[in-house]
Amino acid sequence: GISSGVWHRTPTSSVVDESSTYGRDSDKKKLKAFLLSEDASCKIGIISVVGMGGLGKTTLAKLLYNDPEVKEKFTLKAWAHISKDFDVVRVTKTLLESITSSTIDNDSQSIESVNLKGNDSTNDLNTLQVQLQQCLSNKLFLLVLDDVWYGNYVDWNNLMAIFNVGETGSKIIITTRDERVALSMQTFLPIHSLTPLESEDCWSILAKHAFGASNYQQRSNLEEIGKDISKKCNGLPLAATTLGGLLRIKLSQDYWNDLL
Repeated sequence: GISSGVWHRTPTSSVVDESSTYGRDSDKKKLKAFLLSEDASCKIGIISVVGMGGLGKTTLAKLLYNDPEVKEKFTLKAWAHISKDFDVVRVTKTLLESITSSTIDNDSQSIESVNLKGNDSTNDLNTLQVQLQQCLSNKLFLLVLDDVWYGNYVDWNNLMAIFNVGETGSKIIITTRDERVALSMQTFLPIHSLTPLESEDCWSILAKHAFGASNYQQRSNLEEIGKDISKKCNGLPLAATTLGGLLRIKLSQDYWNDLL
């Protein structure tokens, strides 16, 4: 089996390498249609992507966040990695930093891109939330809250009070392993449950990482073994990436067979 050590908790960012992504075209197409929709039945649309760890929820969010048509539609975008700690101060600060492209220092009294007034510390929730509200006010925005583990409804409701100052049609993408989190944050948009990749897509990912820039078809002796190994990924792109990294150490049949 795949070691549990694969599922590390490295903070995510919005940067994506589309050439390393396989098997998510239909997911992206469906969710992109939601993002670009003009449905005004709910002021702020929330898209929840739900699935087990390593399934590619963050990657899908990155593909949407960086899509040219999506970029053109929204006047303001921000990305926040949440993980196990849904701390409303940290979430607010992270979104502000992403929006203003400046770091908010704990000891600083101001944010370069925004005029902060008063002498409150920038750990003060009211100061941070007032500034976030000013940034989002009357803007058509896209926010990503990535890897949300727990959803405190009261904290979420307080954040929504800030988000609601945005222009109608603004969207929020949430990725989570827990459908209960998605349900507590849901609006009119349906929850999108991400399914495992086909083994052929896992093989494409594994081969890209195992062979790098070289052509795996020149090593046809490894292709059959590699495809068998990719079936052990159980449709998880992170597992395919990790195994590809292990396999590239030694491109030999004996070494690859040892991993079967």
